Amino acid sequence: MKKGTFYYKNGTKYIGTIRDNKKHGDGIYYSSNNVYEGRYEYDKRVGKFNITTPTSKIQAIYSDDVLHGYYRCEENNIISEGD
Repeated sequence: MKKGTFYYKNGTKYIGTIRDNKKHGDGIYYSSNNVYEGRYEYDKRVGKFNITTPTSKIQAIYSDDVLHGYYRCEENNIISEGD
């Protein structure tokens, strides 16, 4: 594995660990409005992620690139926590 940066045609980018030309390991993905920081396995989000949007900070859990829930959300100075 190596560290690197991917730049995508749609203006997004990924900075982090790469394996076999895919996001794999710890990294940060910058979309047009949101930032996703966590672990990737062959381009798929897995485990705990910190997501930052223009209005909130979210801690979420992914499995095989599917969102499985939030365990903390901070928006407008209101914090919601769950499992």
